[in-house]
Amino acid sequence: MEYTTASGMGQSTGKVILMGEHAVVHHQPAIAIPFSGVSVQAKIQPSSHPLSIHCDFYSGLAYEMPEVLKSLKFTIHEALKQIEQLRPELGITPTTRSYWNNGKVEKGEASFVQAPSIEITITSSIPAERGMGSSAAVSVAVVRGLFDYYNVPLSEPLLFEIVQASEKIAHGNPSGIDTSTTSGKEAVFFIKGEALQPLSIQLKGTLIVADTGITGQTLKAVQAVQEKIQQEPISTQKIIEEIGELVHTAKTCLAKGDVHTLGSLLTQNHTLLQQLEVSNETLDHLVQTALENGAIGAKMTGGGLGGCMIALAASLEEAQKIAVALQQAGAVQTWIHSFSNE
Repeated sequence: MEYTTASGMGQSTGKVILMGEHAVVHHQPAIAIPFSGVSVQAKIQPSSHPLSIHCDFYSGLAYEMPEVLKSLKFTIHEALKQIEQLRPELGITPTTRSYWNNGKVEKGEASFVQAPSIEITITSSIPAERGMGSSAAVSVAVVRGLFDYYNVPLSEPLLFEIVQASEKIAHGNPSGIDTSTTSGKEAVFFIKGEALQPLSIQLKGTLIVADTGITGQTLKAVQAVQEKIQQEPISTQKIIEEIGELVHTAKTCLAKGDVHTLGSLLTQNHTLLQQLEVSNETLDHLVQTALENGAIGAKMTGGGLGGCMIALAASLEEAQKIAVALQQAGAVQTWIHSFSNE
């Protein structure tokens, strides 16, 4: 017997690295914030068909999902497994799976735990491969949606456990930043190998995020920094440590509400990332455009060599002007986020 609602809904937000990217790989701190300008919704509904998925990248039966979506497949598997363990009376773990064969539904050995006859529809406004936490946000929304559908309470630690395990499949050795920020409402201060620290933001300012339209190349950028360390160890390590010092100062600015000093720190951070050669002409152009149009500070965000940049404005009105200028300068999309809503 199944105890479900008519439908289930799960939501999550994107994330933005405010400061510290690349240096964080080398044990310096980074700060990331939940970014409500982009989001994911996962709707779970009963269906006349076996478990199926509908999203921008795939629409069909869950067991036929392509390899590129293996982390999402795991998310569904693990969420349903945990739901079954918490509420075994739901009976959602069949020993066989249903599949299509010449237009008929037949039975076979289960490829993974699956719920009978539901469909998961994922709607996302987070651009993929832009450093905005897309994969983690999708997992967060799906897990929340499944638990909601089956009326099973979901604790924050269990949500983190499931999504973080999925992120390991997607990214190998994730820091936990994406999982924490896409599922929460607090900024986080992070040092590799240490527990995430939630940050209280007392800042009156507005953040603009602009997409270059170019896919970020995080792995290539990380490898480039590693090679730079090997070729120029002293000067490169100095840059990395300087980024770390800026992040520590930024943490204080967020707590005190010092928006102007924070803006200066953002721009200094970008200059150092340029020296690490992880920016590109498009990012640099948008950063300069933002500064010339009234931004207090601006920098690339995420892995670099593409992806997004951010700019800080003193007010919503200033942010809107900067966003227009960025679009005119070539940004394919912009979003505005108010820190006062934190």
